[in-house]
Amino acid sequence: MVGFDGRPRLVSALMTFTHFNPRKGAIVRLKSGGPIMTCEGSCAAPEKDDPSKWVQCSWFSGSTPQRKKFPVEALEGVSDEEKQAALQARARRSGTAGPARKK
Repeated sequence: MVGFDGRPRLVSALMTFTHFNPRKGAIVRLKSGGPIMTCEGSCAAPEKDDPSKWVQCSWFSGSTPQRKKFPVEALEGVSDEEKQAALQARARRSGTAGPARKK
């Protein structure tokens, strides 16, 4: 599977072939791409739909916290490799990546 940004997405077979039900604290992304987000839990939908079909997610845009509800069908799990890459990128941006290596 390839994401919106053209990079390959690693999604486990379990998430692909079963109903994806992210739990509170799960790390997800929109299937169409975008930032890595944290699930805060199930929530009532804007149209008063079944709350088990919607998830409140949070993420940062720069240093600004963001929060929005998404239908479960629009989300996918994030691989461990993507989580690690996101943490490393965040550390580099914040200047906590450690000392630079000499060449």
